[in-house]
Amino acid sequence: MRIALVVVIALVLSHCRPAGPADRGEIGASIVNELPQPPEEEEQPSIKREKVEIQLDTVKNEVEELAMVEVFPEEDTPFGNVLTSGEFHKEEIPDDATNSRWLGLFLSANGSYYTKTTTLITSTVFDPVMDADESDPSGIKISTPEADSVIILVQGMGDLQSGAVDFIADFPKVILPDESFEFTYKDHFYRLFARGEKEQIGGQWYTTRNYELFLERDQEERITLLSSFPYFDDSEIVLLFIGDIDQDGGIDLIIDNSPKYNSFSPTLYLSGFVEGDVLVKPVGMSHFFGC
Repeated sequence: MRIALVVVIALVLSHCRPAGPADRGEIGASIVNELPQPPEEEEQPSIKREKVEIQLDTVKNEVEELAMVEVFPEEDTPFGNVLTSGEFHKEEIPDDATNSRWLGLFLSANGSYYTKTTTLITSTVFDPVMDADESDPSGIKISTPEADSVIILVQGMGDLQSGAVDFIADFPKVILPDESFEFTYKDHFYRLFARGEKEQIGGQWYTTRNYELFLERDQEERITLLSSFPYFDDSEIVLLFIGDIDQDGGIDLIIDNSPKYNSFSPTLYLSGFVEGDVLVKPVGMSHFFGC
């Protein structure tokens, strides 16, 4: 009974205090050493958890990439030149911009739109992104002789004519997935609608992915893809104009196809340049960047 008590005390001491012969004493230490020891466990092959998780992430990313929509309009599509008024980085402006004529879409003071052949007025301004100081400015400011507001300036678009332009008023600037906008023009029913995934990320903030914007005429008689992007960087597709710029009786559009928050990508879609069953075709697109 006393030996058993000594064993229990020795075990308790060995587990409750730091191990060491001085703490156990010689008798306690010899008893503990003589106790049968549990068999050593065979070393099991270790699972490379990190490697497995990385492989799973890789597969997941590949699956997501396969499910992503393609970018449209494509960057390598041949486009005419597109500009607007404002201040730009030097490399964003064509070298011969001031030596050629442009067709401008203007908004008059009375709220009507018209197209007119015009020229560009340029001046050098300080570029806070590219210039070290104001002593050697490289930015370019673009304006026109007209007092009215410039919506877009185009070049290389064929025989676009000057004149009054029909337009659709009071349209939404942004059409989110599962939303639509309907209107009628020249006895045709049109619908702009979007598909994609919208995820609320807190409050009024959201993000979209696999976004597609379509133009439909006469209830699925014709449907044309206008824009598609797999993801956005704090940005969204914005409608800038709906009307008949080329004056052929069909709907034309100007859309900002910028997937990034600090860029502006005005894109001109005209119905007079189409082939087949498409309703409009992107004929001009430019990219302008901020910081």
